[in-house]
Amino acid sequence: MKEAGLEAAPSMLVKPPRVKASPCAMECKWLQTVRVDDLEGHPTQRYVVFGQVVGVYIEERFIKDGLLDTAAMYPIARAGITIISSQRPRPGSPYAALKGQALIT
Repeated sequence: MKEAGLEAAPSMLVKPPRVKASPCAMECKWLQTVRVDDLEGHPTQRYVVFGQVVGVYIEERFIKDGLLDTAAMYPIARAGITIISSQRPRPGSPYAALKGQALIT
């Protein structure tokens, strides 16, 4: 993080720190790493890492009427080479009850 100019904040449930300036952060525990094969079935140097979210931090200012206002954070998610997405949370999602800067498990 230091090399990227990002300030770290301690995590509560995992060893790696989170990015302090991020309005929303997830703490995850590693489950498995899967090597991806190419179309012919040959191994590549590409991997997919799977984890389970064990905690979430959210700044209070992004909670509106008890729901996470994702669009207010102006998120960008890379979903491929040229696909960029930004989504609002669905009403009734598990994240609807998340509040404040506290850790939610």
